[in-house]
Amino acid sequence: VSEDSNMTISILTFTPTREDHDKVVTCRAENPKVRGGIEEDSWKLSVF
Repeated sequence: VSEDSNMTISILTFTPTREDHDKVVTCRAENPKVRGGIEEDSWKLSVF
C-alpha cells in the first residue's frame, strides 16, 4: 500500500513451462468500496 493508501502494487514471478502453452493468465483487482470496482486483464501464453 502506498504512503497515501491510494495504491497497492503486487508483483508475481511466474515461469511458464511447455504445459502452459495456450493457457490464459488473468490479473484481477477488486475494490468493493467503489461501484464497478473491478479491473481485469488476461493474456494467452505462447510457450515454445
